[in-house]
Amino acid sequence: MYASNAVPYILFFLVSVLLFMYQQTFKNRGAVIAKSVDMSAFYLCFVSLIIFLGCRGYVAADWLIYLPHYNGAATLYDGFGKMQGWLGHNLYTSEPGYSVFVMLCKSIFNNYLAFQFICFCMDVCLLHIFFKTYCPKYYFLCWAFYWIFLGYVFEIITLRNTKSILLFAISIKYINEHKPIRYFSLMFIALLFHSSSIFYFPLYFLNRVKRNKRVEILMFLCGLVVCVFQIQWLQKVLLSCVDVFPGRYNALLKNYLGSKHFSSAYGITIGFIERFFTFILFFCYSNKILKKEPHLTIIWYLYLLYIAIFLFCSEFYIIIERIPNLFVCSYWILYTKLYENIHRKSWRYVFLVLLILYGVFKTLILLDEKWAYYENFLFHASDADFRARYYTY
Repeated sequence: MYASNAVPYILFFLVSVLLFMYQQTFKNRGAVIAKSVDMSAFYLCFVSLIIFLGCRGYVAADWLIYLPHYNGAATLYDGFGKMQGWLGHNLYTSEPGYSVFVMLCKSIFNNYLAFQFICFCMDVCLLHIFFKTYCPKYYFLCWAFYWIFLGYVFEIITLRNTKSILLFAISIKYINEHKPIRYFSLMFIALLFHSSSIFYFPLYFLNRVKRNKRVEILMFLCGLVVCVFQIQWLQKVLLSCVDVFPGRYNALLKNYLGSKHFSSAYGITIGFIERFFTFILFFCYSNKILKKEPHLTIIWYLYLLYIAIFLFCSEFYIIIERIPNLFVCSYWILYTKLYENIHRKSWRYVFLVLLILYGVFKTLILLDEKWAYYENFLFHASDADFRARYYTY
């Protein structure tokens, strides 16, 4: 019904794919040409990212929650008493790190769109570090997979959670390097931005786990049975131990358990089909990828956590919409490595065609909505009052 609203986002996705193809076309034309092409593609990538996503207007609907929070925030000029009162008032609605970040941004720019821009620039810096660390050769392809697998959600909807997820992504290397102080320091900062980061703390010990392919297959098959037949087990467990969780976690869990929307089952969807075939592809290529790059074992375990939570917790919609996202960074890397390990040119072409088709399809399905109408404050952007009246939340 609103398919035209998805067109700008589809074009943006196609730009990332075209930049990757542009870079790959000239990579064997000599060192000087390849370097100049890399630099030009890099600048084009960042300019397009900053203009399209960083300079967006009041797009989607979650800004209706973030904007009042930002407008009501105290600033450094309001005095210690007011700052302390505002932080205390928001303690149960947002994490202290995010609240302090909002307060600092508002002290510099008393404009919500400027705040969005700052948030996006932070995300881009963290993603750049992550992609350069794990996929320097296919850097631009990572951006394409980022967009397909929750990039839009991260940049426009989950402003708080995105920071914690990306801080975890750049900290993964400290697991491989056995640097606990650096890892836990970053995780503590991530926890200040979003409480879900508590799940990251035990993951430091993943490097001690030895891979067992039989266990992985068994986990996948059992998960399929639970998901397909919608076996109910999780809500009963959570209801029996809900009072064990402290403070904010207790209130959130009770809210989710009491909501028909949040506690509904996921069901068999296109997303399920995509995850089914993704596991088969990743598993088939996992030996090849991990033998060549053993440091990606942690990334592989993160993907297993992602697919296990999705399959075993499919009865509880809010969990599979939130918790697997904590490990979605594995998708961006493993799909890029999958392409890297396909050596036949014809199959690489097939891979890119499927990537484009799926990316366009997924973007169209996700953003075929009234609230997705794109605006950019560099050219024209309606004010918040107009968007609030025109779009439903």
